[in-house]
Amino acid sequence: MREMIPKTLYDKLWDMHEVTQMKDGNSLLYIDRHILYYINSFNFMAVSL
Repeated sequence: MREMIPKTLYDKLWDMHEVTQMKDGNSLLYIDRHILYYINSFNFMAVSL
């Protein structure tokens, strides 16, 4: 029996957010808008200072 290779944090996050994989190998990922809004708000605040 082969040993399983542990997944990296990147692999775990990718698997959790992957909606589907296209025939050409690209993936459609789900990204929570709330997190993006927070990050973008922070960036805009930093620029305005």
